[in-house]
This record gives sequence, C-alpha cells and structure tokens, in this order.
Amino acid sequence: MKKIINSKGFSKFEFIIGMLTVLVLMAFGVKAFFDNKKGGDFGAFKKIAENFVKDVSYYKDENLREDGMYYLFYLKDNGFESIINNPFGSGSCDEYESYVNILSPKKVSLKCDNYLIEGTYQEKYTVYEVSDWQIEEEAGDAEIMYTYKKDGKEIPDEHMLEAPFIEFFNDTEGTSFKTVEEIFHNKKENIEIISKLYYRDKKIVKEYKN
Repeated sequence: MKKIINSKGFSKFEFIIGMLTVLVLMAFGVKAFFDNKKGGDFGAFKKIAENFVKDVSYYKDENLREDGMYYLFYLKDNGFESIINNPFGSGSCDEYESYVNILSPKKVSLKCDNYLIEGTYQEKYTVYEVSDWQIEEEAGDAEIMYTYKKDGKEIPDEHMLEAPFIEFFNDTEGTSFKTVEEIFHNKKENIEIISKLYYRDKKIVKEYKN
C-alpha cells in the first residue's frame, strides 16, 4: 500500500497521530492551569479569612458584643471599613453567612460564591464547595431558617439563618431579643414566627494547618 507523504516527509497517519498528541498535551496543560489557579484562589481565600479575623479583633474594641459574634452584615451597618474581597469573582461575599467570633479561640466563617472557609484563627482552616440552600434534603449541612408574618403579611421576602433573622427582627420591630426562643415567647399576638428546615451539599476541597 502506498503511503501518502506530505511536503515535510511525514505520512498522513503520522501527521494525525502527532496532532492528536499535541491536543492531548494541550488539554492536560489547560487543566493544570485552572487547577493551579483555583489552588491560588484558595490560598488567597485563607489569607482573606485571616485578615477578616484581625480586622474584626481591632474593630470589637469599640463595639463589643457579648456573644462575640460579628456577622458581615452587622459590621457593614456599623462602620466596619475593611473591604472583604471575593477571590472567586466580582460579586460580594455573603453578608449573612460570613462572620468572626472573637471569643477565644477566635473562629471565622467566610462564604464567597459557592465556596465556604471555616476555621480557628492561626490553627486550622477548611475550604468547602457548597450548593445553594434548598428544601430538598441533601448530604452536608442542615439549618433551620426563619421568617415571620405581621398581621398576616410576610415581612422578610425569604427565610434567614438564625442570627441574621434575630438582627432583622430587632431592627424592624424595635426589640432587643437575643434568641429566637425569646422572640417566640415574647412576640406580640399579631406576629407569627415561621421556621423551615433547609439543606445544602457541602464537600471538602482543601485543608490548611498552620
């Protein structure tokens, strides 16, 4: 059988094999590039979380909360000037799931896009990939979320985690409750508290130990 030879002396078969090899190598190179990029983002994510703890530790000197919990939404509403950058995109990090607890040992939770980092300051951090909260049951996290009705009208337009819900309720109703249980037992008759269990998938993608 006669081989088809191109102008550079390669058979057609050899040329095709060579092109396929180049394409495979390029595919591995692109994958490695994005894996390294994501790893770099996780490193930046850890650094941002550590700086978040440092900044809140200075901030709390003038704004001391008894429970030690400083959610990002609370901080932004009360003069917190540090910027929390999202290393995974242009959007903001989640104000209602991101917080620092300055009671010893200091702990941090920071959620940006579909990644969550949790850890103990200067000790151990774990990065998770998480799905959105939903009613359908999934393996991973399960949280009771809250909303309420006043005179039959639902006030927040979505269910909220406990701490943000308490802050929202107090701000809206002019109260100073510290727990949902307090709200249940002391609310006015025209107010109905609604709770619902939500789920999300949660997978470990990276761990750091200092």
